[in-house]
Amino acid sequence: MLLFHEWNILSQPLLNLSAYFERHRQEYYDHLLAVSQRGKWEEWLRFFLRGISLQAQDSVFRMTSLQGIRTKYEALVQADRNSARMAGVIDFIFSRPILTIKQLETALDMPYMAAKRYVQKLVDANVLQETTGFARNRVFRANEIFEALRNSE
Repeated sequence: MLLFHEWNILSQPLLNLSAYFERHRQEYYDHLLAVSQRGKWEEWLRFFLRGISLQAQDSVFRMTSLQGIRTKYEALVQADRNSARMAGVIDFIFSRPILTIKQLETALDMPYMAAKRYVQKLVDANVLQETTGFARNRVFRANEIFEALRNSE
């Protein structure tokens, strides 16, 4: 993927081939060994290109899922009296679906109480769920975003 990035085929390395290699670990090692011992490059390339194809399909599926989630959350942005700030909060949870109020405060350079209010709005809208059960140092998770990022083929 780094070569594709270097050759300007991809603007950034978006495919996670390591996930494919991990799922097919033994086949990966078998192909590498066959290349080094018997020069079986064609089989290696077929395996590698199949991985690129499957991971590309997975990426398209994830991006489509995330776009649908973002579209759904747009109503929250429009309904908020400070829609620009809510848009920033929504953007942040897409970049960090597991977060604390302090992280939101720091990332968006807003007062702690404002960050706390936005988190509470998203909890009330079932976008965020508190995961620790604590009264302090709470951690929140955007389950829908987290699952779209986590689930893979």
